[in-house]
Amino acid sequence: MVTSTPRNRLSSDYCRTIEIWSNAFGRDALHVDFFDRLQDDAEGYINGILGHIGAASPWTLPPKFIRKKVHATTALVRHERQIPEVVRWYFADRLLESTERLNDLLEGRVSKWVDEMRAIRSKTRLNWRILGEINRILFSMPERLAYESYHAILDARLWLRWQQFQSANGLAPSMNG
Repeated sequence: MVTSTPRNRLSSDYCRTIEIWSNAFGRDALHVDFFDRLQDDAEGYINGILGHIGAASPWTLPPKFIRKKVHATTALVRHERQIPEVVRWYFADRLLESTERLNDLLEGRVSKWVDEMRAIRSKTRLNWRILGEINRILFSMPERLAYESYHAILDARLWLRWQQFQSANGLAPSMNG
């Protein structure tokens, strides 16, 4: 059984990440787009970024880049890899809730992901659920403690740097820390 550690869950919780950055800089400061769009509509993807930062657009992608794949690994791409059903179920089970929250935050832009995860998750087998719980209990506790400690230290360091920045620039410290 593949582990789904606290670090992996936090790193893949895009809703949480968007909320953290929105709280720091305001929701309008963020531009959220998807890798699928980069693959399917590179010009639209780039022009979305340019528009967001106030740069001149539209920009036309040079023809030499339209079909060029950078760092493509043909050995992996040539063979279609099938993810085992139990692994697909496990990740759908672990990521569904955060993906539903992301879908709400992004006003339905990832509904396809949610629908796919719900369909996968509906195929639960009792032994999968039991294996998933054993896996969660046995493998997550030590890493969760380490990861939470790391983030507490990182948050404190960032807060101190922010205070130093505010002092150096003559800004009044915020009441929110």
